Amino acid sequence: MDLLYTLSTFFSSFFSSSFTNYKLRGRLVAHSAAINRLVISPDGCLMASGSSDEAVKIWNLNTMSLVQVLSDKHQRWGQITALKWVEGHNGNSFIFVGSARGRIVIYKWIGSDSVPQPVVNEAIFQENTPVEDLDFDCITSSLAVSAMLGELRVYKFDTKALSKTPWVYHFKTDNGLSPTPRTIHFKESSEIVVYLLESGKIICFDAALGIKKWSKNLDTPIGHVALSKNGRLSLVDNLCTGFDLYDVAELRLKQCFELPGKPNHVKDATFVEGDSAVACPDEGGYVYIFRNNASKPIEVLRHARGGVRRVAAHSSGHHHVLLSTASSSHKHEIYVWEKQVDNRQPMQHHRRRTSSQRYINLLTLCLAVWGTQEKWLHPPNPANGFACYKQAIGKLTPG
Repeated sequence: MDLLYTLSTFFSSFFSSSFTNYKLRGRLVAHSAAINRLVISPDGCLMASGSSDEAVKIWNLNTMSLVQVLSDKHQRWGQITALKWVEGHNGNSFIFVGSARGRIVIYKWIGSDSVPQPVVNEAIFQENTPVEDLDFDCITSSLAVSAMLGELRVYKFDTKALSKTPWVYHFKTDNGLSPTPRTIHFKESSEIVVYLLESGKIICFDAALGIKKWSKNLDTPIGHVALSKNGRLSLVDNLCTGFDLYDVAELRLKQCFELPGKPNHVKDATFVEGDSAVACPDEGGYVYIFRNNASKPIEVLRHARGGVRRVAAHSSGHHHVLLSTASSSHKHEIYVWEKQVDNRQPMQHHRRRTSSQRYINLLTLCLAVWGTQEKWLHPPNPANGFACYKQAIGKLTPG
């Protein structure tokens, strides 16, 4: 059945038109070490990649070329562990960088053709305390940063500097350990939601006061968590079977997306195509695309080497872009996938899909027949069947 499922998925992709599938547009040989973070600019034209080689590289997705390399000449950063690209005012944007040596670096970008200018470069944690995650709220100008060793800090950022007195929270378990706040995000500007690594625990804080408002537990461990653009859905790496889709308001499980193998390493999934689907990386070197309301993938993308751990996506009116990178790839490449938006009339689209599905069903049937050909080509001996019949009748006949 696994073979038939795989082949059925393949033929579904093969017979779909170019308007309904992701195509590999190109590969970027990006870094000299593992790529830890991928983000796309708000307008979708640029992309930033952060790596263990202590550099952030800016790429032009239209020309598939390198634009800028951001690094510290004093080598104070360490590995890049967190990355976020935020749209500002008057065409400006900011790139927030978190590093393995507890530093926060903020670059200001004045227009896409300019050179990013550093405005903040501070060690907010101890040098041996990596930044785990960060998020920025444009309405309140608040920057939330979490540390691997169980700490959360929230600053005000006035586009030039961080406030000197952030509010701070230290996470502790009942046995005194410090859990890792793996993912953090602002919720409607007034709250900060924190997902603790592996424990399955979620904690919500008042964003302004730092007061804990509530805490809940999922039924599974937590790896990485992705949030939809509208903030209504969360995609949780459950570190067991794959990914789970939740309604954020009620923390209600909506859908499960199972992956093959043992997906027990933390991976960054993402929402795609206007939050209508998700892209889930796999340790076998694939990216699985699921519709939010279906557990079977609609498409499977093959990455060349190693387990895929990082993905990022952006959608516009005419196409969808998906980035993927494998952590164990020797070339440390970024794959750029593109899918054209299908603007055909719904009836035309339905007819084409119906026609394609007929071919898929026919091929699947042929494969099923081929897989059981031994039974078809070598039917049971009629004599043996008659002997069995006589034996059965004999048992039913009295005396």
